[in-house]
Amino acid sequence: MVNQWNNRWANNQETYNPYQVETVLHDCGIEVSTQTYTAFLCYCPYHSNRDTPSFAVNKTEGTFICFNPSCGETGNLFTLLRDIKGLNTFEAKRAVRKRGSETERTWNERVIIPDDVFVPYPQETVDTLVANMWSMPEGRAYLHGRHLDDDTIKYFSVGYDGAGKVTIPLHSPFGELVGLVGRSVSEKRFKNSDNLPISKTLFNIHRARAHDSVIIVESAFCAMRLHQAGYPNAVATLHGHMSSRQFQLLGRYFDTIINMTDYDEKQFHKPCGKCKRLGRQECIGHSPGRDLGAQIAAGMQHKKVLWAAMGDRLVYPTEPLEGYRDKAAKDPSDMSDAEIHQCLRNAVSNYEYSDWFRVDDVQTAMV
Repeated sequence: MVNQWNNRWANNQETYNPYQVETVLHDCGIEVSTQTYTAFLCYCPYHSNRDTPSFAVNKTEGTFICFNPSCGETGNLFTLLRDIKGLNTFEAKRAVRKRGSETERTWNERVIIPDDVFVPYPQETVDTLVANMWSMPEGRAYLHGRHLDDDTIKYFSVGYDGAGKVTIPLHSPFGELVGLVGRSVSEKRFKNSDNLPISKTLFNIHRARAHDSVIIVESAFCAMRLHQAGYPNAVATLHGHMSSRQFQLLGRYFDTIINMTDYDEKQFHKPCGKCKRLGRQECIGHSPGRDLGAQIAAGMQHKKVLWAAMGDRLVYPTEPLEGYRDKAAKDPSDMSDAEIHQCLRNAVSNYEYSDWFRVDDVQTAMV
């Protein structure tokens, strides 16, 4: 995926400064949700998603791609201005260049932060939110529903804003407080602190790096659930793809990588932009969490890579479990401690896991 991304953007001839690109996005009514080292991540204006920011815009090329398989839109700043603002090609180019001349000085005056330097986040804000968590019951009720106990809530300094959002502190690999991950208690909606550097770190890596092996999950809640079950070496990506910096961190600190990403039910899209780009006529089905795990395995071939598994050719538990789930498990938050232990004890090699899905009659958790 990374190579496809880079190749797609390599053909673009225009180059900009990141502030110029961000300003054009703002002109189109597209707000930046977060950012990686090379891209702005936004909610896609083409299919109006509001769950996670799947729309990535290159900071210097201005080209974009939506990673949602049902959308798959690609283009550049001129495409956005044409589709959203109704400008023709000449008008769009003039608008982009005008923004460039207006923002050049502003960009040059900005402080460029090196990759290993993080902007500190105020501890006072975290302390206030933690106090709210223990004075208002709504936040704890939500976390208890996700099978997190009070000791875990305290250990990770989880807070509550009093308006329906729980907050989880994010740290640099060296333990510096760098921002907050935010999640609504009433719907699957995320709102992080401004400019959260999720591409430059991994949730809980400042603790996990003391171990030789690491368990990779997607959400901070899953990492906390694993910690509670006795696995303090869990980290979370916090989004559906890995940045080059995150790969570097895994390679630097760990010898063994254990994939425990989500096992979503396969989604079939018609049309499917992702399959179409790969030359397929029909959608083969997509499980974003498994795709993320495959990306991690491909990027860490020089390390020992394992996949958590409930049993032979069985990824996660399939049966309902009272108090935890009413159908097959999707991630560690859906599992009991005993099931988490079994999945990690039974972890299989990347070769064996891949072989399961080359057999037509494989029984997996989400058939």
